[in-house]
Amino acid sequence: MFDSRTLDIVISLIFIFLLYSLFATILQEMFANWYGLRAKMLRKSIEIMLNGKSDYTVRNNSKSFNTLRYFLLVEKKGFENSFAFRFYETPIIRSLGKSQKTYLLSPKSTKPAYISSQTFSDALLYVLTQRGIGNTDMEKIDMVLKFNPYHIKEIPLKHLQHLAKQANGDIAIFKMSLEQWFNNTQDRATGWFKSLVKLWLFLIGFGIAVSFNSDTFAIVKKLSDDVKTRTAVLKMAIDAANSQSPGNHEIEPDSIAKELEKVKTSLDNANQVLGLGHSSVAKSDSPFQQFCGYIIMALAVSLGSSFWFDLLKKLVAIRGTGIKPEEKTQPEPKATGSTPSPFTFPANKPLPVAPVADLLDQALFANRKAIMKIPGVRAVMRGVTTTGACIQINVNDETTAKYVATLFPSFTVAGQSIKPHIAVTGSPTTQQAPAGTISNKSGKNGYGSLGVVLNKKSTGEKYFISCWHVLKGDTNYDFNDKELTITANDGNIGERKSGGIAGPLDIGLAKELNPSELLKIQERIRTGLGFTSLGYRNVTNADLIKNTRIVYFDSTKSIKQYGLIYSEAGEVEIKYSDKFRTVEDILVLTSSVDSPKSISSGGNSGSVIFDETGTALGMIIGGDSLFTYAIKLQHVFQMYPDYEII
Repeated sequence: MFDSRTLDIVISLIFIFLLYSLFATILQEMFANWYGLRAKMLRKSIEIMLNGKSDYTVRNNSKSFNTLRYFLLVEKKGFENSFAFRFYETPIIRSLGKSQKTYLLSPKSTKPAYISSQTFSDALLYVLTQRGIGNTDMEKIDMVLKFNPYHIKEIPLKHLQHLAKQANGDIAIFKMSLEQWFNNTQDRATGWFKSLVKLWLFLIGFGIAVSFNSDTFAIVKKLSDDVKTRTAVLKMAIDAANSQSPGNHEIEPDSIAKELEKVKTSLDNANQVLGLGHSSVAKSDSPFQQFCGYIIMALAVSLGSSFWFDLLKKLVAIRGTGIKPEEKTQPEPKATGSTPSPFTFPANKPLPVAPVADLLDQALFANRKAIMKIPGVRAVMRGVTTTGACIQINVNDETTAKYVATLFPSFTVAGQSIKPHIAVTGSPTTQQAPAGTISNKSGKNGYGSLGVVLNKKSTGEKYFISCWHVLKGDTNYDFNDKELTITANDGNIGERKSGGIAGPLDIGLAKELNPSELLKIQERIRTGLGFTSLGYRNVTNADLIKNTRIVYFDSTKSIKQYGLIYSEAGEVEIKYSDKFRTVEDILVLTSSVDSPKSISSGGNSGSVIFDETGTALGMIIGGDSLFTYAIKLQHVFQMYPDYEII
């Protein structure tokens, strides 16, 4: 047994710190549940992951006000337009948020306080595949990360692209990488949350110290001078040391009131014994010393009740009148509450191929890939001759035509022989020109045409589309560049935001810089075509069968150009400034079925084609001597579903 007046004072003081820490912890827990602090911290950590540095809004408030907003984890204005918001809008995350309990007068929030790494990866994969185009989930993800229709910030976008590249087409590996990323971030977020809780405990502790006049120096003086008080507090401390540890676990919301009443009773008893309160005779020597006493109490409270309880047990054991120190036992594993995944992402499993409609489709399906591998072949598709429908092969020159005719004189399907029609069209090329409507400020890609002006439904902001090879600042079309400004005849009109060339797309999206000039160009297109309004729809089989008549506004000549939908090609090889590129699922346009001739020329890249009712169907990207080639706008709006044509 070891007994000492100093040790008794220390044990008693630690017990007081323990009581105040418990009281502050319960108050902090009440606030955390009312305010949704854990949900806000989770949102903040995911915001950092998916939005990077959150600079999507600028406020003119004072620095102190913004600091308070940061301290309270207030959701920034503009969050609803961010990539992280898309994540929170997925069905799986929304369902978790709605299950959270709402307290009286608590801030409205439907965001969950906890999600598992599996839930995170499922929700993020749902977002990334929703707008993608491809046969597998990884192909869709690669397309989304390339074209960036969600306008993901540079740092998280590069990280996601890196994870996708490491996955090498395996969705399971990519999913695992997302889960590891989430777990690593949440490990750091746990540290952020603990630091925030300590700060909250310090502020609450200071408020309690002032309210109860709990001056640490006065308490020490009272314990030193009054043996009766010291003995009474010491007895309470020893009894507490023999009780069960308060632990680090979170207090259940339903038991908060009961725990608060219990701790407050113990605290009142201790305060009564110590004679604390603003009418107390136990006071410090000066107001400054009293203030320092409050600060010490607040700092002690910020250390947490578990720290003081562990220390109390050890000191009571040393004193020899209490329990012996126990070896630290490992806590029981806590259930993570993982939510089963509602989504399944098979690795590299292609989508089922639709059954072929007739013999021509069967022949195309069986031979198109092999024919396209022949040098000089530019497109393979259904065509039309004087004798009816056929398989048409577009080639670069007569030499290639003869070679293809030797290799494929006919196709045999279901016992029937089908002879192909080989058309010498020359090499399809993109259609920029030295003069036109719009170009990148660098001027390295010449001029093209503005497609249409779009309205972003969620914000009302104005954007416009054209070809990626028109809006790019250099001829390295596989990567972004730093020159983003798009110009027209009367100055800068926009800033390129996203786009690329891959699959069935050659598209660039730019945000307006000069609304009046932009709308002036759009109005010139609309009136030039003679339409009162513009709309959009998907290309249908009826358009291909009936050879739907189409029109577009030739901005280089300020005239209305006519044509028709001749066919569609699974892929077309088009000559870009840097190399030949294969663009998929292309609309093939021409002047007439009997005497085909290209309906576009230099400067028409980016022009949108409409049917005769003013409904947009596609956008011109190139042409050869006989045909004009256009991407289907349905692929564009699949990638950018929250935009509409003005």
